[in-house]
Amino acid sequence: MQREKTSVLLRRIFSNPQAWALFFCHFGVVGGYVGFISSWAVPYGMNVYEMTRSDASQLIMIGLIGALIGAPLASWISSRLETIKRPYIVVHIIVLLGWFSFLLCNGHPSFFFLIIIFLSLALDMGQVH
Repeated sequence: MQREKTSVLLRRIFSNPQAWALFFCHFGVVGGYVGFISSWAVPYGMNVYEMTRSDASQLIMIGLIGALIGAPLASWISSRLETIKRPYIVVHIIVLLGWFSFLLCNGHPSFFFLIIIFLSLALDMGQVH
């Protein structure tokens, strides 16, 4: 078996639109979510909603539980539909609407709406992975 040169492989990867789509998905969508959850979510809950550190951490736990549920749910939905593309697109639209809702609420949605946003973003992140 002959091995291809690294430059040929890299050229093939960088010229493939599907590779770019997956890169932007994971860099933008997943990176944004993981960055928010790991770095800013607890201070956000503490400063915007005047929560204790423990309460803000519990709020973030909702998101993590949603991500645990989202992965098997995505597998089940994709199996039923026998496609990955449609659920993937729907997930990205929901994620976009979730982040956009923060802008619509000037960064301070009602607490109930915040829980819904965190849960839906997390469910979707489980599906993206």
